[in-house]
Amino acid sequence: MKYFLKVFSIALLCFTIVMGAGVYTYFNFFDDTANANDKRGDHPMRDYTQEEIENLPAFEKAIANSDRLNVLLIGIEAEGRSDTLVFASFDPKTKRIDMISVPRDTQYHEQGYDSADHRKLNAVYIRNLKKGHERAAEKTMEAVEEILGVPIDNYATISYDGVENIVES
Repeated sequence: MKYFLKVFSIALLCFTIVMGAGVYTYFNFFDDTANANDKRGDHPMRDYTQEEIENLPAFEKAIANSDRLNVLLIGIEAEGRSDTLVFASFDPKTKRIDMISVPRDTQYHEQGYDSADHRKLNAVYIRNLKKGHERAAEKTMEAVEEILGVPIDNYATISYDGVENIVES
């Protein structure tokens, strides 16, 4: 059991460092933040007029006025389930990245999936993958977007096979 915890802790640390470095590198060297609004999704909050934004609650107003780029980092287990979900938000003005972990067991219900193991956030990815959807990661991103109430612009996935190779070498 100690060996498992040690390997798991090292793998999680490596995953967080690699993903953080990857997001940091992408936003600092490869992303054209001047055209950031052209890359945004179709989240309804992005279509508000300035008058509508002024009437929003403070939290929603801050999101609507923000130029932040939001990314969901998804760690995939060998069985195909999403195991680690990290919401990363990059502020192009300050060059700062804020990251929070989204618990995989967060309750998320979709109609027709009523059993306890299907009512978890990590079930969204594997369910759509088994259906043959190529958009399993996008469906997970949409679910997290709905839960957090914050528009997410993109996602990145990483397999734990890669993390395992890092730990064993």
